[in-house]
Amino acid sequence: MTVKVSVILPVYNVEKYLKECLDSILNQTLQEIEVICVDDGSTDRSLEILREYEKKDKRVIVLTQENKGAGAARNKGLAIAKGEYLSFLDSDDFFASGMLEEAYRRCVEKKAQICVYQVLRYNEKTKETVYDKGSFKKENAPRKDVFCYKDMPDHILDSFQNWAWNKLISHELVKKYHIKFQEIFRTNDFLFVASCMMLADRITLLEKKLVYYRIGMSNNCQATNYKFPLDFLTAFYAVKDFLEKNNFYSAVERSYVNKALAGCIYNMNSIGDVQAKKAVFDELKKDGFKKLGIEGKNEEYFYNYNKNNYKIFREISMSDFDEFMIKNGSRMEKRQFLQNKYLQVKSDIPKVSIVVPIYNVEDYLEECLESVVRQTLEDIEIICINDGSTDRSMEILKTYAAADARIIVVDKKNEGYGIGMNIGLDKATGEYVGIVEPDDYVPLNMFEDLYLKAKEYELDFVKADFYRFVTAANGNMQLTYNHLTGMKEKYNVVFNPSMEPEALTYVMNTWSGIYKNEFLRENHIRHHETPGASFQDNGFWIQTFCYAKRAMILDIPYYMNRRDNPNSSVNSPEKVYCMNEEYKYIKEMLSGNTELWNRFKYYYTWKKFNNYMFTLNRINVKFKHQYILDISQEMRQAESDYELDKSLFSDMNRKRLDMLMANPEAFYHLECISGTSNLERRVAELENSTTMKVGRMVMYIPIKIKKFIRRMGKK
Repeated sequence: MTVKVSVILPVYNVEKYLKECLDSILNQTLQEIEVICVDDGSTDRSLEILREYEKKDKRVIVLTQENKGAGAARNKGLAIAKGEYLSFLDSDDFFASGMLEEAYRRCVEKKAQICVYQVLRYNEKTKETVYDKGSFKKENAPRKDVFCYKDMPDHILDSFQNWAWNKLISHELVKKYHIKFQEIFRTNDFLFVASCMMLADRITLLEKKLVYYRIGMSNNCQATNYKFPLDFLTAFYAVKDFLEKNNFYSAVERSYVNKALAGCIYNMNSIGDVQAKKAVFDELKKDGFKKLGIEGKNEEYFYNYNKNNYKIFREISMSDFDEFMIKNGSRMEKRQFLQNKYLQVKSDIPKVSIVVPIYNVEDYLEECLESVVRQTLEDIEIICINDGSTDRSMEILKTYAAADARIIVVDKKNEGYGIGMNIGLDKATGEYVGIVEPDDYVPLNMFEDLYLKAKEYELDFVKADFYRFVTAANGNMQLTYNHLTGMKEKYNVVFNPSMEPEALTYVMNTWSGIYKNEFLRENHIRHHETPGASFQDNGFWIQTFCYAKRAMILDIPYYMNRRDNPNSSVNSPEKVYCMNEEYKYIKEMLSGNTELWNRFKYYYTWKKFNNYMFTLNRINVKFKHQYILDISQEMRQAESDYELDKSLFSDMNRKRLDMLMANPEAFYHLECISGTSNLERRVAELENSTTMKVGRMVMYIPIKIKKFIRRMGKK
């Protein structure tokens, strides 16, 4: 039998796909073929499968070698090939049934030395096929049936990929010029294909999808390219050397340089291992770009598909590896890089100190502590402040402290949340500080994720969205996602809270983030120490926003905030004026700095009003009337002191505020007696009432007088 096509198949550990590959070759409509299979030292059943096919079909020839890579295997097959044309296939891919016949017929009809055909990518996971446009850029080719490199010198090397398996190649051409594959593990076909494309006088295109390129496997060449990260550069250097020695380079330089740039960025991006990626980065930056002819070319030299690659080339040229990875790595690569950079560094101080303030939470404490001690960030200290618990909380703490040396327990008399928290903050030695309330819990990756983000951007604090939850009677958890802000554009970007007072509109909590310890200490940021009071985290929260220069909020929910603990201060109806005392404390702190106070005072009042409304809904009904009278006076005083900007309020809250200030009795009737279902309608009615108008007039005269006095004082 005269062999029309020799199919050369390098085989290495592909037992899962090998039969499909072999069947696609042996069932070709073109029967006059030989199939040379070269086992490259497989350690699975691949060789056994090859022997089975060799016994069944005399066209199958099996060769073996030690593991040297596909390049060496293909050369071994070339050495015995008898076919008029050569076809190559990777052993995890497969042919369409008429591929060889159609490609061979095209070559014979056009007397072509090379036939290039189209490729379909076959996704192993989804079983979907997608046409690979990049491997068949017909628009770059001349409008003729047969051509050579001289007909398309600016695109000959970057239009049809450097794959051997999407081409049928004349055996005579290969023998005449002694063309061989490079015996390297990756990109071993580029020199072979480039040599054939440059030396062939007659190339033809077949606009049919004839080969399936399997993707989505875990063990293919691309998945293990970190083992030989510089092989592709060896191939590109060799191709350039070939072009220069044969006086081709000047004619096809632009095509080669564009191919080289795309190849460099693609190969570096495809490497997941950080150290392997760094080896490529260092080689390219050192002299790789220069050797490849990329250095010195301006942006216009590169084709449109390379515009982004050119930007990356510029970034590599001007950055160190750390900077580059932070800007350009994939999410997994970036994380691995940050872990290597920040978590592997040994230090005498913990990465994060976690403060847990505790008072009578025996029902929830173990769940909380389990979530903290099992954090993926292991370099932490856990400071538990027992504020005079009278239940089993202290017993639970002792058990955990005995089992984990990272736990520090402070047992003190009951003095309140603020004092306990400040003791914890004073004891914290970590680079960053986090807070976990003892009836809440946190996912195991929370502190590692937040720490890496804080280090990456050198943040004073980083905070994230969170969940609130209650446990239903049947034991099911009911979750509510809470965004820190409704403005999507504010997430995942560094901002300066000290210059952005509108950030005080974000949802207030101290526990969904971490704070740089040095930042807290330099700005003396601590909690209000009023014995027995609640909501003392408000002052701490506002201080962090007023003083921080670099912060970020993340649109990822981590923290799990319990809302069904009956002993929580949130659910304490007797604590009436704790919030008011806290805001007096906050004003005293901020007003000591005139510039700071003037910047934040309007948003301070906005925040205060919203928290007063929260308090009004929370407290016992018997206190509501007097509370409304008191906060009405307080808000009128804020307006009189030029601390109130009503334009910051929503329409609904502005109407509520106006009613509260002008007619607190009517406000009480609406909010606490009639209910709120018809609130908007009643607000509109009262706005037009005589009582409301009189109230506005009562406020109008003193405000005008005060403004006049202030203007006269300035003169």
